[in-house]
Amino acid sequence: MYQCAWCWRLALHTVIQRAWEGAWHQDSRTAGGRGSHDGGLLFTKGLWALCTTAWAFTGGTFNQGQFPNAISAKLGKVTMHIGNRFHMRAPILAAALVLAGTFTPLPAKAAPSFPAMPPNAHAAQACRLHNLVRVPLELHEGIPVVNAQLNDVPMGMVVDTGSEGSLLTPQALVPLHLVSDGHDDGVIIQGSDGRSHLAPLAHIGSLRLAQGRDEWALDNVTMPIGVLSSLPPAQPPVMGLLGMDVLGRHDIEMDLPGHSLTIWDVRSQSLLCPVPPPWQGIWRHLPARRSGDRIMVPFTLDGQSGLALIDSGARSLVLSTRFAHRLGVNDATLARDPGGRSKGLGTKANDWHWHRFHNLDIAGQDTPTPVLTVAPLALDEPDMLLGTAWLKNHVVWIPARGNEVYVLVAGPGGVPVAHMPIHP
Repeated sequence: MYQCAWCWRLALHTVIQRAWEGAWHQDSRTAGGRGSHDGGLLFTKGLWALCTTAWAFTGGTFNQGQFPNAISAKLGKVTMHIGNRFHMRAPILAAALVLAGTFTPLPAKAAPSFPAMPPNAHAAQACRLHNLVRVPLELHEGIPVVNAQLNDVPMGMVVDTGSEGSLLTPQALVPLHLVSDGHDDGVIIQGSDGRSHLAPLAHIGSLRLAQGRDEWALDNVTMPIGVLSSLPPAQPPVMGLLGMDVLGRHDIEMDLPGHSLTIWDVRSQSLLCPVPPPWQGIWRHLPARRSGDRIMVPFTLDGQSGLALIDSGARSLVLSTRFAHRLGVNDATLARDPGGRSKGLGTKANDWHWHRFHNLDIAGQDTPTPVLTVAPLALDEPDMLLGTAWLKNHVVWIPARGNEVYVLVAGPGGVPVAHMPIHP
């Protein structure tokens, strides 16, 4: 019955314009003493039309019992934006939605959980939240590892959200029956310390993550060949890492407390679409900044603000030496701290030190007197690497696009604990 896409655009444009005009009339006529009543009436009628359109869009099954929260959250944001712009009162907005049978009052600042969209062909085309595969994710010596199949050969792969690209070790060439193309067909790879070197490429016919009947597969994948300084013991043996060039193609849900990695296929092309993640309870959503496919989130350490890279390939929270210098921690102070030497993809080892700071705030959570690893990071790297020492207590949803990250804090036994969102 509802097959005309441009008709829907016209209808939605009309009803939104009518709601807008109602708010505009109120603002422009309030000085005459009649604007509050007339503007509120026009605005309410416009919202009624908008809710009626939403009811028709969902195939006539839209009612308070089946689909209250998703529409109230979406329309609530739209109407509150318009209402704030023209100084509309909250009771008018709430009354309009309640009359339309769409609004269920929620606690202040709560981030609701959204039910699935009702069965409707057009809604299915515009909205999609599909679990492609959920595979076990285990920590081995502080490094998260999944079992993958490359060219149908099982092997362990490090899950490294801090790496722009994926990597195969030379040990993987024999079981995969691969021959390196040599440096004539290579790529420059760079470690976290900024040092770079040329790496040959390997061409893989298929890469699969599978669990039961669920499977996520990529064909014709190219990975550089490089040496990892330390491979965690696992079965099957670890022979490479999956970076954000692979993981970032879809939304990923990394649940170290629950020992799982989930690949999600998400499509959201309508205001009526549920918003990921489909978690129960309340979570935090953090503003994020992208560096290629990698994700950085804000933090505050001893009163200084910085950006932290979500880096599951790092074991601890690694603070850059230059940021420590900004806090007044000089090289002489660091030399008196305990430390050691580490080596990554670069050819030279780096000195690191453990230093105790006063207070660390990440995602609205204060950590008093934290001990952080201080080490040199590349100039184009963020101020901190947020490694598994932090991730093992959180469930993190990283969207394939956009500038937000969603976080749940895990309680005892890996059970997520509800927290209020940073941004209402």
